[in-house]
Amino acid sequence: IEEIWPARAETLRRVLAPMLPADFPACPTKAKEAADHVEAWLFKMGATHKLIDEGYTEADIDTLVRLTRETPSLGGLLDLSPVEATPELVGRIYRTSLRRRG
Repeated sequence: IEEIWPARAETLRRVLAPMLPADFPACPTKAKEAADHVEAWLFKMGATHKLIDEGYTEADIDTLVRLTRETPSLGGLLDLSPVEATPELVGRIYRTSLRRRG
C-alpha cells in the first residue's frame, strides 16, 4: 500500500475504504498512514502473521525478490503495478512485510 499509494491514492482510497477512517484523504503524501491503517485492520481481523512469523528473515529477501521474476506469471503481474516494480522496490516491500509496522 505504502509504495503504490502516491501513484493511485484516489483509487486506493475507494477500494480500501472499509479499512480507513471515513475522513481519510486521498492525498499522495498519506501513504505511510494508509498502510498503517490497513495493517491495523488486518490485525483486527485476525491476520496477524508477518513474514518473520512464517520463518523468513532479512537473509531471504534477495531470494524472494529473484523469485518474483523467475516464477512463471509473477513477472506479468508485477508489470501491472501502477509503479515500476524494480528489484529495489520489491525488496523494500518484502523488508516492510517482515515485521509489524511502527
